[in-house]
Amino acid sequence: LYGTLKPIPSPPSHTTKPKTSPECTAAKLTAPTLQEILYGFLNGLMCLPVLYGYTSIVYRDPSYTPYLPPLSKLMILSSSIHQLSMSLGSSMNFSIGQVQDAGLLFLSTMSTAISSDLNSNPSHALHTAVVVLPIFTALTGLALVIIGRLKLGGLVAYIPNSVVGGYLAFIGYFCLQAGVAMSAGKTMNGTKGWLEILNAEGTKLASPALASGGLMMYVGRKSPGYLPHVMVGVIAIFYAAIYGWYGEDAIEKARLDKWIGGKQDAG
Repeated sequence: LYGTLKPIPSPPSHTTKPKTSPECTAAKLTAPTLQEILYGFLNGLMCLPVLYGYTSIVYRDPSYTPYLPPLSKLMILSSSIHQLSMSLGSSMNFSIGQVQDAGLLFLSTMSTAISSDLNSNPSHALHTAVVVLPIFTALTGLALVIIGRLKLGGLVAYIPNSVVGGYLAFIGYFCLQAGVAMSAGKTMNGTKGWLEILNAEGTKLASPALASGGLMMYVGRKSPGYLPHVMVGVIAIFYAAIYGWYGEDAIEKARLDKWIGGKQDAG
């Protein structure tokens, strides 16, 4: 065997490397850029509905309901700044700084507490929330930067796995609860809220959301590349069913039956 593994002789010194045509060079430069643009477009397509859902979760108190359209715009703007800062400032070329669901629990609790303290004036509660929440979010980021600079990230290893797993499980349950409540058009606080939603009307309104959510979760695990197609397809099927069922003035009739949110001032 050793005799057959002879070293390959080096090429002669006069051998020249094959020339690369300008067309090949242009293709190599263009293909990754086109791929990145396409990936960014699909990623944004998936993130926009998620950000609208995050807005409904963070500002789930009924006092914020009239202001959800401008709050959604604010959420999208802040998320865009967050991702742009990460993409341009990170030392890792592949970094994507998208907003995650880990902080929704704290932000929602803070906004609800602010609304409870200023219940007599919803406008003051709104102004306080949109100032206080970004300030404490920025302070959290600053704390993470300090922990990183001091190289204290290893302390995370001392947190028990059961604590981390329990926290992540509760975040998932919290998002599920908020999504079902939003689909049913109600506010759910605590486990007793399930009894108020799981009636005939609540089950009817929440069933399509649970079915589409289960479908997206299945596709996301099996074939993530098809997830944007499924998201667009679910919306198309929903509105096709609405127009097929109600016919004329389908949107207004669907609003009356709580399938679509009521008209709100875009602000």
